Amino acid sequence: MDILFNIKLRTISFLAAFICVPIILSAEDISSYNVVGVTDVAGMETRMATLESALEEISKQKADKPDSTKGFTSKVDGRIYFDSYRVSGDARLDYNGIKDLRIGATGEGYRNYAYKVDFYFGNTNTVEIRDVWLSASSVPLFDTVKIGHHRVEEGIASLAAGMHTLFTFFESADFGTGYRLGISSRHLWAQDRIRFFAGVFEYKPLAQSQRNETTEHANLGTIANTRLTYIPYISRDKNSKIDGKKFMLFGTNYSYYDVDKTPLTFTERYSQLFGTLQRVAIGSGNHYHQLGFEFAAQQGAFALQSETYLRQYSQNNRKSLNIWGTYLEGRVFLTGDFRKFNTSQAIWTNVALKHNLEFETQNGWNLANYLGAWELKGKWSYTDLTDFAQAGLSGVLAERVHDFTFGVNWYWTERTRIMFDYSRIFLSNKTGKHSEIDLFATSFRYHF
Repeated sequence: MDILFNIKLRTISFLAAFICVPIILSAEDISSYNVVGVTDVAGMETRMATLESALEEISKQKADKPDSTKGFTSKVDGRIYFDSYRVSGDARLDYNGIKDLRIGATGEGYRNYAYKVDFYFGNTNTVEIRDVWLSASSVPLFDTVKIGHHRVEEGIASLAAGMHTLFTFFESADFGTGYRLGISSRHLWAQDRIRFFAGVFEYKPLAQSQRNETTEHANLGTIANTRLTYIPYISRDKNSKIDGKKFMLFGTNYSYYDVDKTPLTFTERYSQLFGTLQRVAIGSGNHYHQLGFEFAAQQGAFALQSETYLRQYSQNNRKSLNIWGTYLEGRVFLTGDFRKFNTSQAIWTNVALKHNLEFETQNGWNLANYLGAWELKGKWSYTDLTDFAQAGLSGVLAERVHDFTFGVNWYWTERTRIMFDYSRIFLSNKTGKHSEIDLFATSFRYHF
């Protein structure tokens, strides 16, 4: 027993000495001993001071950053497009200048609310309200609700006009409705891979510019619109966060237009740019339906996109008239970059660049260190107006329109690019009459 007692006593004494001695000894004393882990007190003090300074800076940044849980934050954004184009056979349509200038603000607040204000400065010396809305998330039964002037969801291309990779419309015809005043809701399931949108909108557009207005002009009516998308597969990064580098999407959308005997006009343009290809007077109608199907896929630098639309007009004292259009678009980044994809909205967004366009000085010469991102693109689109021609409507120049477009996009940064497009448009009739139009276009586009 005495032996065990002595062993315990010596053990306790050793532990007490091991704990107390480093506390009692001064820093100078410690430096004279080879005590493991406490050999560089000065260095440790320096590192602690650096850590405290970093923590103070982080705390200051957090204090300066607005708290969106207690109020609204705001961020100014916008875009400017400088376009230049030439249309063969019609010099009146040639253009050089600022085509699109938008300034607005977005923000969020009180945990569940978001807003956007967007003003468009057109080349008609007018200011238009394009995208002005307030949304609330986590709403019972409705998930996310948006009210205000926002887009009717009629396909993937109609929702991201600022992200278009070509000048040509998504099927060379004004099937898209654009912005309307209304209320809508959005529902997400299966980790945002299934999305359902439904909304009720005012028929008459608030914006009246030639570029934004499509087919509606007069009396007020109602638009009921839905869109359903499904993403069976989408890739994730090493942190299991969706990156959209590889994915596949299928979707459909439907819209019902109650036009209340409004005189209708179907307008088909050369491209996103001004210039009417065909303007058909349909006459007064009661309503019309529009059904669309969409597909998108991305495999790294390569992407495909396609949509098909069918529109049926119901008219007074006349059978229904049908028109339809489709397109297939392919893109590939020569520099290995890819375009981001937003699953909560089911749209393309900015490009994920490996390198911006950068310069450096070497031996007195300014040389390009990185060339940004280069993207090749091509699209075929088709519009069928056979019913319009058979009904004898005025303004039908061609029953069938094929549009082939090829070009290059050069991205300086994620938000800055230059576009080069060439389009060859073929017009044909059953009578055998054919004609062709060439369109050359370039654009400098900057988003901020």
